[in-house]
Amino acid sequence: DVLEHMSDPFGFLKQLRPLLAPGARLIISVPNVAHWSVRFGLLLGRFEYRSRGILDRTHLQFFSRRRFLEMCNSVDQAEVAVTSGSIEPIELILPTWASKNPLFEGLAKIRFSFAELLPGLMAYQHLGVIVIK
Repeated sequence: DVLEHMSDPFGFLKQLRPLLAPGARLIISVPNVAHWSVRFGLLLGRFEYRSRGILDRTHLQFFSRRRFLEMCNSVDQAEVAVTSGSIEPIELILPTWASKNPLFEGLAKIRFSFAELLPGLMAYQHLGVIVIK
């Protein structure tokens, strides 16, 4: 969760690569700027920075699914082992009674399935594991 705060995350990964031994794993997590909530805001003419989340005002880089995969595949002598997506962590803003129950947990599973099915639209963050050869 730091690459989006860098001016050149591709360059950082390029500089990092020689320091990693074969078998090392890079775990990457970046927010999805093409998430439905950002797209909906754009439809309403809004692109407002916030104190946290996808449009955090400290983000210097934004990643769509395509750009995220491009960055993962740019690491020399490495293999992208896993890509996935996360869902919005809404349980962090809900009271415990609302988030610790079977209904909420069932809805979270459905939301996660949509993020897996349509990661470019529904994933809140793009996640990847890169294995160094």
